Parts: sequence; C-alpha cells; structure tokens
Amino acid sequence: MTGSTDPQAWVLELSGLRVTGGVDLGTTASGPATQQVTTPTVTPTGAPAFIVAAVGSDGTLGSVVAGNRFTGLPSQQGSGGACCIAAVRGTYGPVLQNSSDGWNASIAAFR
Repeated sequence: MTGSTDPQAWVLELSGLRVTGGVDLGTTASGPATQQVTTPTVTPTGAPAFIVAAVGSDGTLGSVVAGNRFTGLPSQQGSGGACCIAAVRGTYGPVLQNSSDGWNASIAAFR
C-alpha cells in the first residue's frame, strides 16, 4: 500500500468447508450513487457454500435490507459487508442500505 490508506478487515472462523480448493468463485462490481447497493451475485458450484461480500461506500453503508438472507458484518468506517451460508444451490448476493453515494463491492463463495 502506498500513500494514505485505511485498511479494514473482518475475521470469520468457519468449519465444515472443504479442506482443499479455497475460493469457489468470486466477482467485483461498482456503481453510482444509490440508496441501496445490490452487490454482484455468485452461483456456487454446489452446496453448502459460504458466501461473503465486502462493500465500500463513498458515504456510509448501512444494514442489510430486510428480507435478504445475508447477515451484516460490523460497519468499518462507512464500509460494510455481509455473509451467508447457502444450504442449496442458487444465486446469491446481498442488498445493503447506502447513504446515496458511489460504491464498490467484492463477493466470493467458498465450499
């Protein structure tokens, strides 16, 4: 890292995933100012899978939108994240509240 940076991280302890392989798949996206961030989605190659998304906002990211199967991770200086355990195969991606600012997101599935 160069210049003025503000690194952020979450540490999650999991069990029950495959012991080989690592990331099943992942992707990134960014978007303009909006009150809700719909992250990119992933479709794991099988289930169960652990899915985690990290979202940075130019403003302040809020909680996961009601009705979404993801659990929010603690906010860190305006950025946020969410995770879920996908019990069945399908397409997954969280939707989070945003302070009407631009955003960028990464999402990954682990099996």
